[in-house]
Amino acid sequence: MLVFEVLIILFAVYAIVLTAAMIFFALRKPKADSVTVLVLGCKVKGNVPSQSLKRRLERAFKYLNENPNTVCIVSGGKGSDESISEAQCMKSYLVNKGILSERIIKEDRSVNTRENFVNSYEIVCSRGICKDIVVVTDFYHQLRAYIIAKKCRINIAGAISSVPGVKTLIFHIVRELVAVPVEIFK
Repeated sequence: MLVFEVLIILFAVYAIVLTAAMIFFALRKPKADSVTVLVLGCKVKGNVPSQSLKRRLERAFKYLNENPNTVCIVSGGKGSDESISEAQCMKSYLVNKGILSERIIKEDRSVNTRENFVNSYEIVCSRGICKDIVVVTDFYHQLRAYIIAKKCRINIAGAISSVPGVKTLIFHIVRELVAVPVEIFK
């Protein structure tokens, strides 16, 4: 019985430490107006963003609206069950909200977070835009996104995080307890 109790305590400590790390990485404030914003893709339903993607886009919109010289890359390809690419959906959403089309660059080939970073960084380098990248994604995803970016040798200069409802947040934090170590040891 003692071994079981020790394992529970160790898991609880692990969960607390990893959740604290998620919070730390989600709260890293970007430098104002001197960065390239990268919005990581998420599910598209028809021609409209899923709730998760909409939350990300609302956070990106707010930042872009407050920092008019910032360029934005929207990154995400078209899944087999999607009508348009995630990048196209995101660009349309932001343009419809009033962000100038010229400020938004589509990266529509990627199918996962690693490809989001690699393909978007190619755009950053080829266009000579600011290499200080601020990542827009969900709160719980920022730590793993940071780990992936570092493995790709891409520097992340801050985070803009969306926060889902409690039920969704708890589910994804539990999922990240497994996904983060898997990503580290990949």
